[in-house]
Amino acid sequence: MKKSRIAQILGLLACGFGPEWMGTGVRALPLVFGSSKQHPKHHQPKPTTDNFDLAKAASSMTTAIANSITKSRIDRFVDKLFDKTDADHDGTISFPEAYEGVLKFYIKLNQRAPIPPPSRENVLMLYKQVDKTHSNKLNRDEYGKLLRRTVRRAFTRLAAHKTVTIVGAPLLAELITRKLTSRKEWLQQIATWIIPLQFQDKVIPIITSKGFHQALWTTILVATLGNFCLDVVNFLLDLSLSEPSSDVS
Repeated sequence: MKKSRIAQILGLLACGFGPEWMGTGVRALPLVFGSSKQHPKHHQPKPTTDNFDLAKAASSMTTAIANSITKSRIDRFVDKLFDKTDADHDGTISFPEAYEGVLKFYIKLNQRAPIPPPSRENVLMLYKQVDKTHSNKLNRDEYGKLLRRTVRRAFTRLAAHKTVTIVGAPLLAELITRKLTSRKEWLQQIATWIIPLQFQDKVIPIITSKGFHQALWTTILVATLGNFCLDVVNFLLDLSLSEPSSDVS
């Protein structure tokens, strides 16, 4: 159940809404909520300061529970990956082991988008930043910090790439297509200069059609804008990295 739904239920209870709905299924809950809004006098007493404070407390409790659940999932993910990455089973992660784990993570990420992995130098910077003891080894907590930073950077790049390729490129391609197809006679004139006479009857209708230009420009813009966007995001992320003084072999 989502956090907002839990908070809504606790809020209704805090305002005096009875527990009659407890025997109903999940699909019937929206009907109960709708009924409580349509007939508030039948179900809810007049709001009081105590009820309001109780609702706030219930909402805070719900948020804390949800955060703890999310944190426990992250901890399980860290523990699982830590055990897989610790090749020599010494309870710590060396830089070669950590870098190999990052590359494996990006192999899975590339199933969703062509996001290149960070350079060895950038991973080394992140590695040194979380190595607070300067032992050139990461314990479980330090490795968790490295993973969180790596995942955050990766999904920042993924979100930027998806936004540009799914939203930006098609919209810009549509704009270009409209401009070009509004000048169809001009396109046909250019095509007659380039295309041999024996192919004009078949080729010109295709290359001057809206569908052709939509597909052509979408393909071009997805490739060019996607790569340009990744370059910009990579540059900004690299600026956030500071060069530590210690060395890791």
